[in-house]
Amino acid sequence: MTCTKSALFCELLLTAVAARAGSSGTLAEAEEDIIAHFAQIRSCAAVITTVETAESGDGATARAETQRRIEWMRKGDGFFYRAESKARTTRTTGGAGTTEETTATTVSDGVQVVTLSERNGEKKATRRKADVTTIPDIRTMLNELRKDHVLSRRSDLTVGVDDCYVIQVTPKDLQGSEISHTVIYFRKDIGLDVRTVVYGKNNKPIYTSTTTDIRLNPDLTPDRFVVVLPEGVKLEDQTDQR
Repeated sequence: MTCTKSALFCELLLTAVAARAGSSGTLAEAEEDIIAHFAQIRSCAAVITTVETAESGDGATARAETQRRIEWMRKGDGFFYRAESKARTTRTTGGAGTTEETTATTVSDGVQVVTLSERNGEKKATRRKADVTTIPDIRTMLNELRKDHVLSRRSDLTVGVDDCYVIQVTPKDLQGSEISHTVIYFRKDIGLDVRTVVYGKNNKPIYTSTTTDIRLNPDLTPDRFVVVLPEGVKLEDQTDQR
């Protein structure tokens, strides 16, 4: 799923996108079609690759690349969700650089989320309430975005070989945001968002998320959405934190 509220997330690489004829309908019509196609998917597995960069006034830079293998399946009106991620973050200050690698496994039953992460050899486990980042539902995502953003439809595009609806998301409070706008590409045939590009105040891309290796309706069972904590790792309960 996508988040446009972070000021740090950024992008470097985009695959080629070929422009098609302009959109032939309204935003509401596009959303209705996206949600209808998404509703046909019972389960899904995919790889989401994100690239984010940041630069400060003193010349310091940061770049984070994350590959996340996700799986989800419907559970009544809700979702089971699992993500296994590997992240590599490089920071440069005054010509000197440092690199940090992090791995994490996140599972959700739609009510709570448990994450087991490892950074610099240290393992940590947390539990929190499920939120939009672990609920792979298109309607929920669009409704969440509308709270603080204005949505508009742009010309349809072809991403690779896939025809996509293109929706622009603009913060209602531009002065208080580090983001000028976000562009989300939804595949018309399946209703999944397959690319997200976030633009900073200078209208340059600062974050890109690309979804590949999509498998629709794989055989998944609820026991796939459980994480077993290693011996000695205690679960930190953050369900009451906001």
